[in-house]
Amino acid sequence: MLSTCRPTRARSAPERVTARALSVAAVAAVALALAGASAPSADAGKARLLVLGDSLAFDSEPYLLRALPRWRIVDEIWFARRTGEGPAILRRYGRRLPRTIHVSLGTADDPTAVGELRRDVRRTMRIAGRRRCVVWANVWRPVPSGPGFDNFNVMLADEDAHRPNLRVLDWHSMVAAHNEWLKKDGVHVNADGNRARARAVRREIRACRADLAA
Repeated sequence: MLSTCRPTRARSAPERVTARALSVAAVAAVALALAGASAPSADAGKARLLVLGDSLAFDSEPYLLRALPRWRIVDEIWFARRTGEGPAILRRYGRRLPRTIHVSLGTADDPTAVGELRRDVRRTMRIAGRRRCVVWANVWRPVPSGPGFDNFNVMLADEDAHRPNLRVLDWHSMVAAHNEWLKKDGVHVNADGNRARARAVRREIRACRADLAA
């Protein structure tokens, strides 16, 4: 019976060299892939900060990155975000929620709804837990007529007094002392103001972490 197998053609020298080169390249590619998978990222080992906020947080974030160069900053920022939206956002993180949180919420809220806002603050703090630092900036927002944000700021200060892991950044007093920071809308601030805000956040984070470590 005749065999249907074809004889194997011997490889020429150039073909052998090409095959060997391809094998070496394949091994090198696998080695690089494995090294990339096992090598720590640039952010590995960095403390993480979650910024939960509004347009004020957006404006100050570039300065916060400079103020905290050794931190990995994760942001949850949306314009005109209200305090009541915060708890659901934090809950989504589950166990991955960073140990330090900066909250910039309240400016877009109704200043007369202090009872509801207190409940939102308490829900936020309950999700954060007692071992996470929360730095919450209070509100500077002039109101032409009717109640302003004084009651909201007093409420935040009261919550601060009863919670060792909550630090209120007194943004209202900072802006009151530096009206030259203000832009035309009377709420947002210039570069000097954002730089000062970022440094104040850094100061409060350090103080909070020191308190919890004591």
